[in-house]
Amino acid sequence: MFSYFQPKYLKQARLLQKGVKKFLKYKEDILSEEKRAKIDAASAEFDAAIAAKDKEKVKETAKSLTKVCEKSVPQHKNSALRENVEVIFVAFVIAIGIRSYFLQPFKIPTGSMQPTLNGVKATDLSQDPEHKHPNFVSRILSKAIKGRSWVDITMKEDGYLTGIREETKFKFFTYTKFIFQDSSKNFKIPAPIAVVTKSVEDDGFGVVEKLRELGVRIYQDQITGKFTLTTPGLIEKGTLIARGKIDTGDQVLVDKMSYHFRRPNRGEVFVFNTRRIKGVRRIDPQQESQHYIKRLTGIPGDKVEIRPKENALPDNGVRSANILVNGEPPNEPGMLRVEEEYDGYIYYSRFRYHQFDLSQDSFEHKKYGERPYLALGDNSRNSSDSRDWGVVPEQNVVGPAFTVYWPFTNHWGLIK
Repeated sequence: MFSYFQPKYLKQARLLQKGVKKFLKYKEDILSEEKRAKIDAASAEFDAAIAAKDKEKVKETAKSLTKVCEKSVPQHKNSALRENVEVIFVAFVIAIGIRSYFLQPFKIPTGSMQPTLNGVKATDLSQDPEHKHPNFVSRILSKAIKGRSWVDITMKEDGYLTGIREETKFKFFTYTKFIFQDSSKNFKIPAPIAVVTKSVEDDGFGVVEKLRELGVRIYQDQITGKFTLTTPGLIEKGTLIARGKIDTGDQVLVDKMSYHFRRPNRGEVFVFNTRRIKGVRRIDPQQESQHYIKRLTGIPGDKVEIRPKENALPDNGVRSANILVNGEPPNEPGMLRVEEEYDGYIYYSRFRYHQFDLSQDSFEHKKYGERPYLALGDNSRNSSDSRDWGVVPEQNVVGPAFTVYWPFTNHWGLIK
């Protein structure tokens, strides 16, 4: 992972490449073929210098490319608008740089890290005959402060349901879309499909259970988790689909710089991508990777044992433990809270024995050719983690979760 830390001049060169692409996109309607050809030639020379990692050549061709772009469009003297656009462009580049190299926002989608971090949670109120949504002002305030949305969906007329799928806009806003033969009847619920379809007892809306009670034949693929209908299902006018509230998952900032200068520490909450990790369930088969957030419970060199609680015997005369790291109970505060079932946490076990060898000679190390890390969810019984799909290769690690910046609940602030 540490070999991926690029020199400053290459980072700046990559940003210039992106800037030129945006420039060409914005100016394509006013650029002549001759000027476009000059820009393409200068870009090719610049790209070759980057590929060769020739620092001086990169600087030289960057200046030439910049001048060619500047001369390709009319220059307006004393233009306040142009100056403002330049300021906005610089701010945009800085924001992109911060996100790419320093801090990245990340949304907690599931409850695998509860109660440390909250995922998206639905509260079904369809069985409460006295329930009334708050007034408009209260809804706006609860959305701004708590990230809470209110849902009340009843079929206004008969419709044939043909599908349910999850969609995401701007890589951050996820919702579940219900698709009908007549598209005018389509509607959305502002929550991931897992939350919408989960049972009411598991903090979901239980929509699939309700549809099956109505006679709709809907099935879930056990590998991808995707829902399909063999034939369109009739949902009659007046049918209550969902009523209640949805609390957004915690929004966190991930520190993408620290691991370039230090090794990940056991016990901290960290984010990683799932590329090359087989066994991770993907609702969208085309999705090569997604980001997960877990607690780092094993670092390279560790040997970790997780025992069913009934087999968690006293170790070294200190206390009972159902997780051992190198033969000893953990001392990291975050891991202790889970292992000792402190204030709502559940111990590290799902009634099975697990053993992980993260030493240099281990199979996990040889499989990926790099240092392996163990990732477990704090919500131990309801977490898809290393117990299901194995270790996290070093190259997949993004960084430690730094802080919760929204919503403004008791989780707001530094993550521990």
